[in-house]
Formats: sequence, structure tokens, C-alpha cells
Amino acid sequence: MMLNLASFMPLEYATSEFAVGNGAMIYIELAIVNARLKEYIEALQRDKNRLPCDTNSFDALKSALDRKRTVEECIESMTALHLGRDEFLSEVVAPLMFDLKFEKIYCDQCDGIVTPKDIIVFDWGIGTGLSAHGGRRLACPRMHTVYCCMEWLS
Repeated sequence: MMLNLASFMPLEYATSEFAVGNGAMIYIELAIVNARLKEYIEALQRDKNRLPCDTNSFDALKSALDRKRTVEECIESMTALHLGRDEFLSEVVAPLMFDLKFEKIYCDQCDGIVTPKDIIVFDWGIGTGLSAHGGRRLACPRMHTVYCCMEWLS
């Protein structure tokens, strides 16, 4: 299955070294994404049962269930999942990406396929002190960013 995965990065980085080409495609088994969503939902349900009624945890659970349904529909219909700038799915998929749990990535800048063994993982950060943020990015052997995610904010 294919995941059209635009990186979840602030728009001001669109022309920086962190920019991911619009044609970058990640080939990942959607069953793995589905399993990760299932784990996330189970954790939310455990937390929900321990906490008083909290709108945020119910909203998060609803979002997770909605995304899981979407992933399952893509699996059933054998269609690609287009992540775009879906912050919730990006959060779920990012650990899979940085653990190199995908089959391959198409780098549109090289017009070539890159496998996990050829991917280079970089840490990145911008700013200082309380106005800093950063994360990790994946690059092809020619140093084109094929996936990037902001993971922390000071």
C-alpha cells in the first residue's frame, strides 16, 4: 500500500532544507499503520477509564477511531492513503518512519526509489532557548529530504 505523506512541518520551511517534494511517496504497509492506531486507541481507552470526563481525551479517541476507519477502508479498497497535513496521522506515523518501518520511499527530486537501508536520519533544530523547535528528517543518499517531522518545541 502507498502512503502519500507530506511532511508535517510549518509552512515557513517550504523552501528550506527541510522541504519535502510534493511528489515524495512512502510505501508502507497500511496494516502496520492500522496496528499502531489500534495501540493508540487502546491506550486512550485505558486513560479514559482512569480520568474524569475530559473533552480532550474523548476528542482524541474519536479522531483515532475515525482515522482507523479511513485506514481500514484504504486497506479494503487497495487504495493509497493520502496523509497530507493531517497532524493526528502524522503523529501516529512518525515513529514508524523514524524506526524505518516502511518498504521504500520515492524521492521525486532524484526520480528514484530509496530503501530503508539507504536512508539517512538527521536531527534538526532551529532557534535558541525558549523559541527553539526541532525534530528529525529522513534524507535519500543525495541528501534530499523525503520525510520531516517537528517533534519538539521549547
